[in-house]
Amino acid sequence: MIFSVPISVRVTTEAAISVYPNPATGTFTVRYTTTLSQQAEIGIFDMASRLIKQMSVTVNQGQNDFVVDASGMGNGTYVVSFLPSDGQKSSERLIIQGR
Repeated sequence: MIFSVPISVRVTTEAAISVYPNPATGTFTVRYTTTLSQQAEIGIFDMASRLIKQMSVTVNQGQNDFVVDASGMGNGTYVVSFLPSDGQKSSERLIIQGR
C-alpha cells in the first residue's frame, strides 16, 4: 500500500536587516537585501517604544544600504524597525555611544 502525504512549501521573500556599525556614533547603515522592489518605512524607537526617527525609503531588488543620521539621538539602546510594503517586518537593536 502506498500512502501520499501532502507537503507544504512556503516560498518567502523574507529578508532580515543588519545595522552597522553597532555601536554607532554619528551615522549608521541599515542593510536590507530582497528580491522585490517596494516602499518601506524605517523607524527608530527608544526603549520606551517612543518613535525617535522615521524615514520612508524605496527598496530595489538586491542589496540596499540606507544611511541614517544619529544626530539628536542620545547615548543608549534603540530598536531599528524596517517595514517593507510586503509586511515582512524586521527589527534590530542599536547602541548609540560616544555622543
